[in-house]
Amino acid sequence: MIDQRVLDGLLEVIGAEALTDVLDSCRRQFEDSQMIVTAALARGDSAELLRLTHDLKSSALNIGLNDLGGLAREIETACREGHGSDALRLAQGLGERLLQACAAIRAIDALH
Repeated sequence: MIDQRVLDGLLEVIGAEALTDVLDSCRRQFEDSQMIVTAALARGDSAELLRLTHDLKSSALNIGLNDLGGLAREIETACREGHGSDALRLAQGLGERLLQACAAIRAIDALH
């Protein structure tokens, strides 16, 4: 799930302690985002999804969560292009991807 090459590159540049901090920060962001996604979907709020997915995309791609980053990019693009119903449809799978991302980060943390 996590692109090991991205993690290895981060490890080389920022070191083990900083990488742990980055991963923990991303995990907390993803956990918080689950509640926001649920609320935005319940309200049909594509503007909130736009804000959220912009941040998620960057965080996910920075730590090698390419599937999550790609989905966030698709939702963000749909929102920006005025396709709110497409964004909401795509966002139905976002909560599960966030759970998977958190589990992947916890698995890395368990190795250290």
